[in-house]
Amino acid sequence: MLTGRGALGRPLVVAAALAAALTGCSSSSQAGDAPDDPPSATGSSSPAAPSSAPAAQPAGLRTSFPKQELEFTELPTATGPVRGALESYVTFESLVRRSFRVAGVPPRMRRYASQPVLSIFRSSANTMQRRSIHFEGPTGIAVTSARGNDDLVALNICIDASQTMQVVKGRTKPLDGPPSTKVRAVVTHTDGRWVVTEYSSKGEPC
Repeated sequence: MLTGRGALGRPLVVAAALAAALTGCSSSSQAGDAPDDPPSATGSSSPAAPSSAPAAQPAGLRTSFPKQELEFTELPTATGPVRGALESYVTFESLVRRSFRVAGVPPRMRRYASQPVLSIFRSSANTMQRRSIHFEGPTGIAVTSARGNDDLVALNICIDASQTMQVVKGRTKPLDGPPSTKVRAVVTHTDGRWVVTEYSSKGEPC
């Protein structure tokens, strides 16, 4: 389900909110199918704000994306399906960062996002291109919990964009809104892979 709130509201400070602010909406392709706490759970449950340095993570999960100036400062220790969902989400976020830096959606994002989610970022990219907007600067992401089962994993996320800047027609200025924001993502196992099917924020600070 896509919900509209008007065009180009205040620029929020996180990936979901940046996209939502540019297009005036958030995305959930399976509204009502993603409980706050799915049956089985793996991962930490207490929130923590992102720090400037990446935290140690389980082997195999990439946490640093220098070209996008993206650092994952917290990821839950996870195994099995939850780990698979986290791996796909991490890649998805790196592609989100790239889309905001170049005002265009990388083709690879189709593998990691459902069509409703993808359409929001495409609409955002189109708006950014029309208005000569892109974003620069570091972003820190803390995944504070990951809970789910073999089919669906819900992630609670804190995105710190306190050092992210918006560039409008060549002029750089800070983002409006709180320096960090809560985001909720749902990653669903479909057609043999994990894809982000919900990505939303109410603009609440974390």
